[in-house]
Amino acid sequence: MIRELEQLADEVAKQFVLGRAAQAALAPQDANLANPDSLLTEALKRCAAARSLIPEEQAKVRVLIDEAKSDSERRFREYQHDLIAWQLTRAADISERRIAYFENLTDTEAELKKCADGVAGTLHWFEYYAWGYDPRPDAPLQVMPFAFDRDSTGSEFAFQSNYVRWLERTVFDLRTSGLVEKSRDMGATVTAINWTLKQWLFRDNFSALLLSTDEDLVDSKKDKDTLFEKARFGIRLLPHWMLPAGFDLVRDMTHMSITNPATGADITGEAPTENVGRQRRRTFVLMDEFATWRFGGYPQYDSLSQTVRSMLILATPKGKFNKYSELRHSGNANVFEMDWREHPWKDDRWYGSLTFGYGGPPMTAESIAQEIDRNYEASQPGKVFKDWHAREPYVLITWSELVAYYARFNLGRHFVDEETGAYRVPSDWNWGRMQDYGQTKAHGWVVTHGARPRENYPLSDSFFVFGSFEAPVGAAVGEVQPLISAQEMRLGLYGTPELSQMSHEQCGIGGVAETFMEEHGEYWEAWSTDYSVGIPQIQEWLMLVDQHLENPFRPSLPGRTRLYFVCADEIRLAYNPRTKEHFVTPSKSDLSFKLARAEMPSYHYPPEEMGKPLALMRPEKKKGMDNFIDTLRGFATRWGPSVAPMTKQEKRISKLPDELKPAEVMAKIGRPEFVELVAAQSHALHQLRRAEERETEAQVKKLGRFLGRPVTHRRYKGK
Repeated sequence: MIRELEQLADEVAKQFVLGRAAQAALAPQDANLANPDSLLTEALKRCAAARSLIPEEQAKVRVLIDEAKSDSERRFREYQHDLIAWQLTRAADISERRIAYFENLTDTEAELKKCADGVAGTLHWFEYYAWGYDPRPDAPLQVMPFAFDRDSTGSEFAFQSNYVRWLERTVFDLRTSGLVEKSRDMGATVTAINWTLKQWLFRDNFSALLLSTDEDLVDSKKDKDTLFEKARFGIRLLPHWMLPAGFDLVRDMTHMSITNPATGADITGEAPTENVGRQRRRTFVLMDEFATWRFGGYPQYDSLSQTVRSMLILATPKGKFNKYSELRHSGNANVFEMDWREHPWKDDRWYGSLTFGYGGPPMTAESIAQEIDRNYEASQPGKVFKDWHAREPYVLITWSELVAYYARFNLGRHFVDEETGAYRVPSDWNWGRMQDYGQTKAHGWVVTHGARPRENYPLSDSFFVFGSFEAPVGAAVGEVQPLISAQEMRLGLYGTPELSQMSHEQCGIGGVAETFMEEHGEYWEAWSTDYSVGIPQIQEWLMLVDQHLENPFRPSLPGRTRLYFVCADEIRLAYNPRTKEHFVTPSKSDLSFKLARAEMPSYHYPPEEMGKPLALMRPEKKKGMDNFIDTLRGFATRWGPSVAPMTKQEKRISKLPDELKPAEVMAKIGRPEFVELVAAQSHALHQLRRAEERETEAQVKKLGRFLGRPVTHRRYKGK
């Protein structure tokens, strides 16, 4: 039986690969007239008999279970054992259902009308007429019916039927585009091809354009897995009465073209060039594996933007720096997610085996995160800030969260401008500014402002970044200086910054720093951020501390970092119940560090740097994805602006019992005990001051004894 199934798959494949002569040899005209559906009939019969293969195939796997060298391998072999039964039972169930349905089908005209009836017709068509082809040897069945309904094993592909409903609504009701974010091997492409084929059959003048990473993946006679070969495969397994009137398997299925002569519908393909689709109009465009397209997919997306109303933008994530990722994280995309956990044939036994390669090539943690878990940050090896994805919920906070936290210590008022009510950096924090000068799109001009709390503020061990922006490409100093001033005014930063640094190469004679001084009276000194300088400090800032405590800004998180980007309230903390992870919603502008969020996960060491001493390793400088990070490294070389020391009076207040501290005393205004508390507070401060004086006198006497002579001093008169 296994050999017969393989022969059937080969026979179908031959009809793809061979030309008109092969078609005539395999299915001569007289045979077609006698039994035009012989290929379909044979496929259904062999799939219906698939249950008989289960014992033999499972017996092979039981040997592997006994030979397993670890628990993880044993679990995977047990998964393989179950998968054989799932696949073959499902194939048999659906085929038997189709055979019974066709045996009782007498009115084909009514059936065609039923299939044509909107989304209900589409789901019905999938149930009885869609097919799939998979040459991988998970189970000995390469040609399988493609349907969604529950089978006798309980398997139900609801995520795929929901996908078809979403696709139908997107194209024909909303008349807009949709983006599919998928784990690998979820059937997203074959479902889209079958859906396209169904529309080609039943919608007049339906016109689809199929595109993929390169031309050979769109259509190639040498490859059965191209988009067009998948479509031809489905057409050849349709009953003859469903094919369009006058349709010829050879004449109407040429390279990158399938034509419906009865309705004028067509399916065409093109290479994904920079000008793909221009001067064309289509009902629907399939953009398969869009995240891998050349040039990041940017020119192709622009070129297709006026070709069609409905693009199906389909991909497994591949990093953040492409048009696919930009669309996915724009906050405006019509998204359909396909997570591997929704697939009834994938479980933790399968997932746990991926690193070991029991059922295929071993996968790295990065490739699993990217290909299976749909992680946009996982495609970059050698990342400098490896845990950035997990740190975003800690680092990216909002102004309102910041103020709410410090309000608990009666310090919230320091973060709000008394006149305007706008948020501002407290005037008693030390602040600084950094700029990385550049004049091109690849190396932009970025200015960043940050500050450190005073010693009497909670979290005085932390560094806060309050603003960062990228100047227009090619801007002059006179254009950027007002932008810097506006940023500082918005943040309430006045006076002289403790740090005012910029790219060292611009601080010489005739450099940008000189222009700032001569034209605008602003002083900028050189920094040194060569190689890895500043990186270890940033990594320290990103480490979680106080993990036994609630996060100061977000109690649902344990612990805290010591680096914070204070964002506009356009972002928020969210929770994904499927992955059980917190995440921060997309940034819309510089006010919520859009550039920083792009750079931090991509900053990496290229392969040629691996193995060098850390101090000599140079992060990748291409594509300009380090401009913000260079400003952050500038702060890190000095541990940010220093912590401003407390005054003597502030130190005394910090030593007071909690009930005598100013916030607690002021809370009692209007109560009988208020006067008593004020008196007690004054007495306690006096006692602390007297203790300081006695300590000073004792130190002076000790010094006099050491020197062998009296020492005079000015008595301490602290305020």
